[in-house]
Amino acid sequence: MRLAAWILSLLLTLPAMASWGGPDFQAARREEEDRARFQEAIEFFRQGYYSRAQEVLEAIAADPNSNLASAAQVMLARTLYRQGRIREAAEALESFLRHSPRSRYSSYAHYLLAACRIREHDSFAGASHLLRSLSQADSALFRRALHGLAVLSTQLSGSQWEQLQGEAPDRPTLEALRLAVLEGKLGQGRLSEVIAEAEALQSEAKTERVRVRAAELANIARRAQQGALRVGVILPLTGPLQAEGRSLLRGVQLALKRHLPPGLRVELVVHDSESSMLRAVHAIQELIRDERIVAVIGELEGDKSVAIGAIAGMAQLPVLVPASNTTGLTSVAGTVFQLNMDLAHRGRLLAEFAVRELGCRSFATLAPADEYGMEMADAFSNRVDELGGIVVAQEWYYDSPEDLSNQFKRIRRLGLLYWLADSLARRSSGGSLPTSAQVQAMFQALNDSIRIHAKPGEPTNVVDEEDYPVRGVDAIFFPIHPDDIPYVSSQFARFNIRARPLGGAEWYSPELLQTNRRYLENLVFVTDWFFDEADSTYRRFRDEFRLETGTSPDRWAAYGYDSMSLILRALAEGAVTRQELCQVLQGTEKVPGIRGLTTFKGNDRSNAEINLIQFAGGRLVRIR
Repeated sequence: MRLAAWILSLLLTLPAMASWGGPDFQAARREEEDRARFQEAIEFFRQGYYSRAQEVLEAIAADPNSNLASAAQVMLARTLYRQGRIREAAEALESFLRHSPRSRYSSYAHYLLAACRIREHDSFAGASHLLRSLSQADSALFRRALHGLAVLSTQLSGSQWEQLQGEAPDRPTLEALRLAVLEGKLGQGRLSEVIAEAEALQSEAKTERVRVRAAELANIARRAQQGALRVGVILPLTGPLQAEGRSLLRGVQLALKRHLPPGLRVELVVHDSESSMLRAVHAIQELIRDERIVAVIGELEGDKSVAIGAIAGMAQLPVLVPASNTTGLTSVAGTVFQLNMDLAHRGRLLAEFAVRELGCRSFATLAPADEYGMEMADAFSNRVDELGGIVVAQEWYYDSPEDLSNQFKRIRRLGLLYWLADSLARRSSGGSLPTSAQVQAMFQALNDSIRIHAKPGEPTNVVDEEDYPVRGVDAIFFPIHPDDIPYVSSQFARFNIRARPLGGAEWYSPELLQTNRRYLENLVFVTDWFFDEADSTYRRFRDEFRLETGTSPDRWAAYGYDSMSLILRALAEGAVTRQELCQVLQGTEKVPGIRGLTTFKGNDRSNAEINLIQFAGGRLVRIR
């Protein structure tokens, strides 16, 4: 089961087609319209909008005159695969290979078809397609196909493996199969055999990349024989953050126990920073001098993570920062990986979801005037502007938000004025924008019509009439802290602004949400961690953590578990040097973890994935 999970996870991360960005793809630039549509589909795919990507790709693939039809067909199959439509993806790939067996994309088609067959529990068919993908594969695809064959080599019978060898079309492919067998043996810990056979293959092989990989496997086996690899950990285990640091360390330790690759020994070298910058710096300086240290996990706080990342970068030592959401953290060195999406990207992603998926066009923001609130609100507002939406009002508060009447009244007034202006623009035959005087006149007319039914002593301004609903704001973004939720949510309801509430990660507090549920129906918020009690993977993690520690896991334990799991996953792929580990981590794409997905690929080594949660009917549901 462990090997099956490995190959499934491996194949789910199908690499992007390198030739799409190479000379072959560049030749298609003469058809600018097709190229723009294809890039649009790729962008939809990267952002997880698979149905939109599918629609664009189907149109391109159906055009016999398009130079991108073949690429679109394979990308379409990959889109179906990501949607879990395995049978349809396999049928599309088989059709493509029947009609275009010599296409430059055939290797990718065979690779993805192998993933489909393995999902359908046909290991031999999966191995057969992996074999066929080797002939024209680029280096990244070649390495991944080899890993897949290595795992399958331990699952296929002797007769099946002989049959597979008989399907090899040439000597280079047979040599690649020998490599796969060696990688399988390495995973089983048969180190002496790997060294002897790798050295023989290195001298006999006619293919350069086979010789290079054989040498790498021999080196990996020798290092494994010499001693354990080491992973450094820098966390506050005493001091004000010791509870969080200790919980995170327990998550690291459990991952090491559960996911240690066969044939490898890995040790943890743990340093207590005591929440001190000076001690954190001394710890990383000591770790970089130990050549057996291949990666470091740490720290909790952003400033200390920046410091250890910058120092580690000078020694090409990868640092996986498990918890900090500091914007720009990975810019300090090319070896820093940030497990949590930074604040700016969170605000932008939520804005994209609200505009593209929820169909919202007009927005307001209400945030604390601190670094967290300002960075989130500004990033959200800027992205709304870029997408053609409008931020009607942007309000701030200082200290406690017990009385936000002025802020909500301004949002009511501006929202109503925007609604009136929009209504006038829609009525205009030419679609021209109304003047300020026209908007004020319509406002006064509306106000007068309501005042006819007002009781003595009631406000004379319609925007102060809380019974009158304001609908000019489609959604309002509250990047606020947990202690502020009761105050903000109740006042939001009181001022009768009929907008969908949106929130940041601090809204992930089930108890607070339940207490204030009557105010927050259909709230959507972003969070870097989410525990789905219905998910079997989470339940297994929770039960094992309780068994090991006698306590229930919190988000810090999940950060530690996922961080260490990513490092062990890289080691399982054969990365045993600092440089190799960085390369593998940079290719991380949609790897599932306890707290959510992780993607470093194409995103400056800051996680491109975040959980989008909806609170409706008293339930929290992950919608993306």
